[in-house]
Amino acid sequence: MIGSPGGRLLSTLSHLNSFLDFSRGTQRRMELTWTGILLLLCVLFILFSSFQMYKKKGQLPPGPTPWPLLGNLLHQDVLPLNASYKKLIGQYGPIFTIWIGSKPLVVLCGYKMIKEALIDRAEEFGGRNTLPTIERIFHNQRQPFEPKRKCTSAVSNVISTVVFGNRFDYRDQTFIENQKTMESLLNLCNNFTGMVCYSSYFAPPILKPNFY
Repeated sequence: MIGSPGGRLLSTLSHLNSFLDFSRGTQRRMELTWTGILLLLCVLFILFSSFQMYKKKGQLPPGPTPWPLLGNLLHQDVLPLNASYKKLIGQYGPIFTIWIGSKPLVVLCGYKMIKEALIDRAEEFGGRNTLPTIERIFHNQRQPFEPKRKCTSAVSNVISTVVFGNRFDYRDQTFIENQKTMESLLNLCNNFTGMVCYSSYFAPPILKPNFY
């Protein structure tokens, strides 16, 4: 019977299942709606970025056609530039544009072009972007830094690789002590005593015994 407790329970369960189905359907529709909105925003962003890139491209020297957002990063015939610049010069001339992501990079090749850009048109080319490495070194939030140890370690490792066939870890104590010993020897040669000993080579023969 419908009026019995069992019938009311079945009716309640039926309504609950209908509500859950409706909730799941609503959730799916919301997920699809948000997915569609995100896809639409991505497409609009790509179109806007492409429009901005091609708008700038018309005002810059010729160069390889960039991809939206990526530029020429995936073009193997463009990057690395040191391996492809001769081909690009033959195709676009001594001044051309490549794109690193959405940023244009105007490349000058040859003495005449560089002289014209840096001397004859210094004001126009004065706003060049700095390299990230230079930015990291010279804009260290006004904090002092000492690159001597790292530079010395890098050069010492190159010499060690060529001479001994292996390199040292920068934290190797033997490696650090060897560098300190070499620095002490160089400092000894550069001080007054070292200069006096060095000047003995230019002293008259009669005075040379007095230097030792």
